[in-house]
Amino acid sequence: MAGIGFALNRLSRRDDLGGAALAFLHGTVASSGPWLLTVLCLATVTLLAAPGSGQDALIEFRVLIMYNFAFSLFATGGLVRLMTRLLADQLYARDVTGAPGMLVGALIVSTAVQLPLVAGIYFLAADLPPLTALAATINYFLVASIWLLGIFLSALKVYGQITLIFAAGLATGLIGAVLAADTGNAAHMLLGFSGGLALIVVFFGARILAEYPGPVRGVFAFLSRLRAYRSVFAAGLLYSAAIWVDKWIMWFAPESERLPSGLVYFSNYDSAMFLAFVTTVPALTIFLVNMETRFFRNYLGFYREIENQATLAEIHANHRSMTRDLAGSFRNVFLLQGLISLACILLAPLVLELFETDFIILGIFRLGVLGAFFHTMLLLVTIVLSYFDLRRSVLAIYGLFLVLNAAFTWVSMSWGFSAYGAGYCLASIATFLVAALVLARQLGQVPFLTFVRNPSVTA
Repeated sequence: MAGIGFALNRLSRRDDLGGAALAFLHGTVASSGPWLLTVLCLATVTLLAAPGSGQDALIEFRVLIMYNFAFSLFATGGLVRLMTRLLADQLYARDVTGAPGMLVGALIVSTAVQLPLVAGIYFLAADLPPLTALAATINYFLVASIWLLGIFLSALKVYGQITLIFAAGLATGLIGAVLAADTGNAAHMLLGFSGGLALIVVFFGARILAEYPGPVRGVFAFLSRLRAYRSVFAAGLLYSAAIWVDKWIMWFAPESERLPSGLVYFSNYDSAMFLAFVTTVPALTIFLVNMETRFFRNYLGFYREIENQATLAEIHANHRSMTRDLAGSFRNVFLLQGLISLACILLAPLVLELFETDFIILGIFRLGVLGAFFHTMLLLVTIVLSYFDLRRSVLAIYGLFLVLNAAFTWVSMSWGFSAYGAGYCLASIATFLVAALVLARQLGQVPFLTFVRNPSVTA
């Protein structure tokens, strides 16, 4: 994300309030756009469409969107992680001519692998009308495409256009879903919402192909790198599963519900967790606009100086500067997001009243906010670890998060409704503490890792 981060950082330093506001807005879209779009759409459609639509259709629409959001993120997690690494390698080598072909190949592979599974679930396993199954399948692959397209936008500096496209797509999807709600048909609502997603996919795809130089060739060449980066691919799968495993387990809680089609869900838990994640947007945005930009500059300078035959004293000085700046940035993000999360916990009744949400989820929401705070800090730590190519450490941390989230959620489910959300919260805290210790230890060994474990950069 550092490419767009540099541009947003310059915008935030303008001598007016508008520059800072625009930087925050564009950073929010760049860091949280796809899932934030989904959360806002579900909330807005529920508020606007409920009076004039059948409740059964509205619930079915929400559940299918949630299924598509969850399972597309999981199914594309490994591929997204792999594409991110390969694109980062191209950016570091200052040659992104292979990016267009890699994007097209990733979209083809993603669709080919997932289509039989998605079609099997919606057309065979679930008892859905054919039109609803078709609309759900179309919506699924539009969401999955946005996950993949998003990583190719990270190096672009056309943040204004990115924000505009997201806004236009969201508005189109909202209008389409709300208007279709009058028919009382979930399929029509899905198609209306998918119209907005299609707008985002088309314009993002066109912008990426226009921005990256070179023709579309070597479409499947990236598959040859899968063996070398299998740990990166596996980390993506583990992380995607880890952030959803508590929801999947809670879908089988005693209070969960089941649609006539056979699809299960737990509205109270899902709504609380979606709202909790919204509270972490400031941390993700600040990380993109400021923290990652400054860190990336120091990181790049550290390795460029080594390539230019820097002295040992210069290497240690650059290392101390990078470590000091990173620690200060983490402290600032931790404190600011901590205050925001604390305010949301203390003012939880007002937040739920603002979103017209049932107060029964108050306890889940508070635990979710605390868990989401540490989850976000965990994510930022692993992003920094990924910069130093510590793949095994990242893989182990994500594996630990998956195991702890599943185990703690399963155990806490037996404690009753008042403890729902505690499993995710405890797993996030425990995994963050482990990840922070790993980062602190590895940061002190950066010169050693550079010269001993990654000697290619000094050749």
